[in-house]
Amino acid sequence: MSIDLSLEDAFVRHQILIQRYAKGREREAMRYIKALIESVQQQLGTDQLSELSQARLQRLLYDIELNMVLSGDNFRDSAIKELLEFAEYEVKWNYDVLRNTITDFDDFTLPTQEQIESIVYNDTMTLEPNQNYTISAAIDTFNNKKQNQIIQSLKDNATLALPIAGVIGVLSGLKLLQGRQAATLSRTQTNRVAVLSRQTTMRLNSSEGRQTGKQQKPMSGYYKWVAVLDSLTSYICISRDGRVYKDIDKNPKPPAHYNCRSTITYLVNDKYNKGGKGKAYRTAIGEDGKEQRISDTINYPQWLRRQPAGFQDEVLGIERGEMFRRGTLSVDRFIDENGRSLTLPELRDLETQLDATGSAPSTTPDFGL
Repeated sequence: MSIDLSLEDAFVRHQILIQRYAKGREREAMRYIKALIESVQQQLGTDQLSELSQARLQRLLYDIELNMVLSGDNFRDSAIKELLEFAEYEVKWNYDVLRNTITDFDDFTLPTQEQIESIVYNDTMTLEPNQNYTISAAIDTFNNKKQNQIIQSLKDNATLALPIAGVIGVLSGLKLLQGRQAATLSRTQTNRVAVLSRQTTMRLNSSEGRQTGKQQKPMSGYYKWVAVLDSLTSYICISRDGRVYKDIDKNPKPPAHYNCRSTITYLVNDKYNKGGKGKAYRTAIGEDGKEQRISDTINYPQWLRRQPAGFQDEVLGIERGEMFRRGTLSVDRFIDENGRSLTLPELRDLETQLDATGSAPSTTPDFGL
């Protein structure tokens, strides 16, 4: 198995387009929150909440909550429909790029409609401990939490006899906060659908997927984690960048966290690799904000070591940056086996162990080959 540079280049360039598409979905999510809260503000009118009778206040809150539930259901249904269309586009794009890149194999398999729908309806993401949500459930959970925040805020302000202008101001603050949170959820789900669309297509066309007699399939079943080379990338994605894994069902895949921008590329069985002998490049954004063109064989930690100390500190934090420059702790030791970022006291203890013994227990499992 090996990396087909033409295929990898197509995957990485396509991720840029996915991020642009995700930006559009973020704006839609923010518009939804904006319209939701502005609708609540209009329903409030000019009456002081504290001057309303209990019956009138309860009726007003009921009407507001009903309107929010209906708006939330419409947003969820629209998001699901759009993500399903996105998944259909993505599996077809991955299928087409295989056919156009690997020309000496003519039995590629396109995922069925049922398999595409499973990406959107059945997959669960675990971005927080003990929280596994399908896309639909995640949107419903988000809506319920935000609607409860709004209702509780109105109840609290009625009890405190806050002037209506103050209530409107509180809601405006929630609009900004919840808008950003909705955008984050939307961006994360978009990346998840993109990754699963690739996984589904590649599995069907790998030696571990559907078999055609004894003919070997083009894809190997091995995949590589590809992070974004800039100052916004998380510790966990920095540590995984460039790592090759086998069996995606047992090993990590993006998104690793909310706002994750990482993607995956797949390795090809050697007999089908026609574009893997040259050099491939990837784009990085350094301290000056300008694009850098670097070899595809360089991973994030290697690239980061070449950057100025100020940029390293911007990415890692000052004390972690100093640990990184001392060379006693590699970036993969900044997280534990569950992807949690270790605290500075935990890292200091780890570094002390290394200084004392010459080795330190690994904080991350060996997912590689």
